Amino acid sequence: MTVTTAAVGCSDGGRTDAGETGLRKALARVAATDQLRDYVEYADGEGIAVVAGRTGAPEGPWRRLRGYEGGKIAAYSRTLADVTGIELGAVRYRIAAGAPPYDVALLVGGQDAGQITGRLRASGWQDGANGELTAPSLDASGAPDVRVLSLSLAKVKPTGADLAHGSADASLDPVLAPGEKTLAADAGTVALADCLGDVIVALMTRTKDTGEGPDAVAVGVRRTADKASAPRAIVCSEWRSAGAADRAAGEQRDALASGPFADTYRNGKAERAGGNLVRLEADTPDDAAAVLAGFLERRLPGM
Repeated sequence: MTVTTAAVGCSDGGRTDAGETGLRKALARVAATDQLRDYVEYADGEGIAVVAGRTGAPEGPWRRLRGYEGGKIAAYSRTLADVTGIELGAVRYRIAAGAPPYDVALLVGGQDAGQITGRLRASGWQDGANGELTAPSLDASGAPDVRVLSLSLAKVKPTGADLAHGSADASLDPVLAPGEKTLAADAGTVALADCLGDVIVALMTRTKDTGEGPDAVAVGVRRTADKASAPRAIVCSEWRSAGAADRAAGEQRDALASGPFADTYRNGKAERAGGNLVRLEADTPDDAAAVLAGFLERRLPGM
């Protein structure tokens, strides 16, 4: 599999009363452009907080989900608020799309536009067009925290309680003014999202595999009402034909039954999920992020 590098509770990050998942709702905040539909990340900050906590040392199998609500800027969480004014602990959900050098993200909820603008200016960000703030050049940014954050936050625009940011080559319009053609109306993206269902973290990609691999892969961690339940991993893959999907389902069942994956993925099943989609479900009682790491490392059962 060649990957393009490219919730819990009643919130925008969880399932709404109408049955719409948080992932589906978040997809409606991103324009369906070719650059962005190839790779998508979603994290329900409120759902993650329920199972992994907002502060303190996270414990148990949910611990490694902490940080997905911030994406790549979460690595600098200790100094992030001081340097940028961004409060990751207050994020309701995050939706991100695209891959370097063209990627954008939207942090929904919990932000203070005035605080962010003031601290970014003080840290060297400059006022740009349309209310955007642009990061200082690497040569100009002296403090180490500013230097690393200037790469991930090349462009920033706070809007009320939300925040959009992206790479230097990206426009923030796809997440600030996505229009009617959004990822929530993109058939391929919606099929993967519906296959995943009600998850608190999701990673989705259109692959560049020219061999016998899948055309698309999505993984997620199912939301749960408490910390005691075993995290449930979901893997959805789209194949070029019914025959390829049947073979893939069989290979995934075999991988769940024995071998190295059987230690990580337990009580699993893999089956056709409509069209040429295959859906794998399994408990990952030791680590909720196992399936996310497997996706990023290109090591998923039977794939």
